[in-house]
Parts: sequence; C-alpha cells; structure tokens
Amino acid sequence: MSKTKHKWNIEPGKPLTEMDKEILYWQNRNKSVPSRDLIKSPEQIEGIRRSGIVNTAVLDAVEAAIHPGMSTQEIDDICMAVCKDHNAIPACLGYEGFPKSVCTSVNECVCHGIPKPNQILEEGDIVNVDFTTILDGYYADASRMFIIGGKTTPEKEQLVRVAKECLEIGMQAARPYGFVGDIGNAIQKHAHKYHYGVVRDLCGHGVGLKFHEDPEMQRRFGIQGQDGEYSGQKPDAEHAGQGSLPAAPGDAPSAQPEIPEEAYLLTGRGVLEPLSDGNGFLRSSDYNYLTSPDDIYVEAALIRRYNLKPGDVIEGRVKVPHEGEKFFVLVERERINGRSPIEVRDRIAFEHLTPLFPNEKFRLCSGHGDSLSRRVVDLFAPIGKGQRALIVAQPKTGKTLL
Repeated sequence: MSKTKHKWNIEPGKPLTEMDKEILYWQNRNKSVPSRDLIKSPEQIEGIRRSGIVNTAVLDAVEAAIHPGMSTQEIDDICMAVCKDHNAIPACLGYEGFPKSVCTSVNECVCHGIPKPNQILEEGDIVNVDFTTILDGYYADASRMFIIGGKTTPEKEQLVRVAKECLEIGMQAARPYGFVGDIGNAIQKHAHKYHYGVVRDLCGHGVGLKFHEDPEMQRRFGIQGQDGEYSGQKPDAEHAGQGSLPAAPGDAPSAQPEIPEEAYLLTGRGVLEPLSDGNGFLRSSDYNYLTSPDDIYVEAALIRRYNLKPGDVIEGRVKVPHEGEKFFVLVERERINGRSPIEVRDRIAFEHLTPLFPNEKFRLCSGHGDSLSRRVVDLFAPIGKGQRALIVAQPKTGKTLL
C-alpha cells in the first residue's frame, strides 16, 4: 500500500459536488484525504459485492465442514474447491510466495497461518479462516472465527467475544467523512478494557480492485473515508506482543472476528500553552507550536487538577468538533511528559526544588597557552563539577572560541 499523501483533484469542466466540497475542506486543513480513484463507482461496488457473495459461500462451506480431527490442509481443499465451482480465484495463492489458497491461524497465531496436512484441529482450539476471492477482477476479503467443537476455555471464549465486539464498535466508527483513525481508536479502547493488546505490526486495508488498497486502517490521527471507499476491518486481539511470525507469545491465544460484507474519540498530542483565562491549548509541532486548526482545547479545570505547566507534552483522548464547534477538545489524559497523570500531578514545582550546589570548581585553564576566553570564564563565570552551564555571547561580538 502506498504511504504517499494523496491529493483530491477536481474534475475539469464539472461543478463541485458536495463530496468535492467536504474533501477539499479537510484537505485545506492539512488532513490526509483519498485520491479520486479510491472512490468506487456503482459498477465497481456491484462487482465487489458479487465477489463478496462467493467469498461468503467459501466461508459457509468451511463452517459446515469444520470439526475436531480435520487438518488445516482440508480447510484449504474446501476453499479451493468452492472457489473453482464459482469460477473465482483465491487471491492468497502465490501472493508473495504464499503456498496456499487460504490463511488458517490456530490459537496463538495472529494471522496468515499456512494450512498443513499434519496440523490437526483439536476440540477447544480457536481458528481464524481468512479468505480473499477474485471474481472478474474484483476482490473481496473476509475472515471467520471458529471454536472447534463449539466449546473452549473461558479465556478463549472471552477473547473471541471481545474481538467480535471490537469489530462491531469499529463498524459504528466507520462513517462517511469520518476519520479512519476513529476506527482503530475505537477498537483499541474496547480491547484495552479487557487488558488485551492490539497488534501494531499489522494493519487493516482497503479492498476492491487490488488485494491491498489504501486506506491503511491504523491507530492514526486524521485520514478520511467516504461513501464508496471500501475497507477491511479485522481487529486482532492478543494478550501481549508479537512473535517472529504473526503470533502471540507463548500460549497466548489470538482472535479475529468474522467480517461481514457490509462523534468518536481520537488520540491527540501537543504542547500545552495556557491562556490568561486559565484555559489552554495543545499546540502541534506540525505548525511550529503556533496557532493552527489542529489545536486541542484544554479546560482550566483539567490544568488545575493535574498541575499542568506551560510546555508540558500531553497525550490523550480528543473529541472531534461537531457542527458549530470550533476546536478539538481534550477529554482524557493518558500521558504527560511520558509519565502517568498521577505522577505528574504530585510533582514538586521547579521553584520549590532544593538546589544542589557544586563544591568543586571545574578549571578550564591549564596554565599553558590558555585562550583569553577560557581565562574570562574561569574568573567571571566559574563552572562547578556536575553543574549545567550555558555559554552565550552578545550579538555582533563575533566568534566565541572555547
């Protein structure tokens, strides 16, 4: 997938549509927007829908046949047979050397597991079957999660349930002219309630005319989707970290929900600039910490409660402005200067810190061929060992050598 910044181009000789106006509005605010070719035509959407019907038929066939004692290779055989019956092509087969037609990810394997004749499914296993269909040049990508034998441990049952809830929450966050980052943030917030990690090495993606299209579905601040822009959301919930292959560590299981063919919080970061009325704004480094459209409003009550100071770097949950509102609003603090809000709240103000004065002088002059500047520093601005010092020269004084 491309990581270049797209630009929305106006079709010459045609009046501006409502979509043009909306996308240009966000583009002028320096937000990432799609290129026009990412927006699918009604004919393309219908082609993707037909491919999706075949993709669903493949997963339905797997659901009807999957049972304890079968191998993951048998799942691959079923997918290939149904695909051929519908004159479709499995997109995975041969893709960057992938040897099979489907991905079968069992237990701790997060995704992209390779079917094998000697990998036998046992009762209580959880397995994700991820299949992508190409029909008449159109791609449809979906996965379905199975509990082998219908029953497993409470930990795995919860994992599968929460992963599906993450999908549903992500679907609610996917809306025309919303931010793609809303989807990842909504999913991550729900997963963290259950102390699950979210895989950061991989991301969701668009689908339709290619196997992997923009937009990338990451935990990201700003990037939009429109009606007619297809994307795949497959949140992978895992207990912690990743392995060399996409796998959770040790015996930690991983789950992806089934993907049907069918005003949210973001994460923001900035440097605090308090105002005279007690409120403040988080300024963005993208605008050299000057006033900008990306400024995040911080209420005076939050500044007082957490003892925030000018220049504090704050990360947290941010509410998107609705119609009639001017600013993003900080609603939840996650990190302040890289530390927890509780740690920062109890910090001692700089003016109340106890100074530690050096008790041994650091001599710049050695007594042999010393420059005048070193002698001046030793006489008029002596430096103690362990002391921090800033040596400056007045403007227009020429070079200062030390």
